[in-house]
Amino acid sequence: MASKTIQLHDVKCVDVANFFKLLLTSLRCIIIKEEGLEGRFHFVAVNRMRASLATLMLTGLFGGGLLLRNRIGIEAVILENGKAVSVNMAVKPYLGEFDLEDSRAGHADKERCQHILDLLIDKIKQKYV
Repeated sequence: MASKTIQLHDVKCVDVANFFKLLLTSLRCIIIKEEGLEGRFHFVAVNRMRASLATLMLTGLFGGGLLLRNRIGIEAVILENGKAVSVNMAVKPYLGEFDLEDSRAGHADKERCQHILDLLIDKIKQKYV
């Protein structure tokens, strides 16, 4: 799992949340949970996984019981604290079928998580810093 918190100043929490939502959809993620209260937003998203036709056929042969691995889960909490906005992000390997973190993730999956986290941070900093 890779996680990071960044602080943004002189920006509204709602604007950051809207930008983050657009950013997730541009990264081909599906938002599976979204909560918004005054000064607080919480997102949980999973990247879409394209499966080849052969994989889908094999999955059908086994009755749909084959797990599609290598998905990435993204969780973000955006909090407003005075004039600052805190964006706390966590990116981890994810088993969407069971709605939990994949503890069997290998080194490549962990590197992929760190790459996605770095990409999210860069995009947010380009926009607001």
